[in-house]
Amino acid sequence: GIRDVERSRGLGDVYKRQAFSAARRAALKAAAEAIASLHDAGYAHRDLNPSNLLFEGAGGEDVRVLLLDVGGARRGGRGARASDLARLWRSAREAASRTDALRFLKAYLAALRGAGPLRTLLARIDAAFERMRPHRSRDRSR
Repeated sequence: GIRDVERSRGLGDVYKRQAFSAARRAALKAAAEAIASLHDAGYAHRDLNPSNLLFEGAGGEDVRVLLLDVGGARRGGRGARASDLARLWRSAREAASRTDALRFLKAYLAALRGAGPLRTLLARIDAAFERMRPHRSRDRSR
C-alpha cells in the first residue's frame, strides 16, 4: 500500500546506506530478478533507469523491488530487453561499480528463463549502447 511505498527507497539511497554490504548485493539481486520477470513475460520497460526502481526492505537482505512507470512497457524481443539493460547501466554507472554490474547481470541471467551465455548478453548490451549514441554525419565531423 501507500505506507509501503513511503518507506521504500530509491537506488541512490540503497547505495549510500549499504555500500559493499550483503544488503547491497541483495538489492542488486532483487532488481535483477524483478527486471528478468518483466522480460520473461515478453515485455521491455523502455524507460528503465534507477528512478524507476523502488526498493522495499532495503535495510536488510530481504528486499523486494517495485518497477515503476511500466505504462510504457511494450512487447519486445532480446534487442529491446538489452536496450533496457543498457539504459539502466548508462544511468546508474556513476553509483554502481563494474563489479555491481556483473553481479546484477549474473543474477539477471540466473533468473531469466532460457537465458544464453553472459558473453551473448554483453554483446547485445554493447549493440544497444551503440544505437543510443548520437550519430554524426561524416559531413559534419569534417
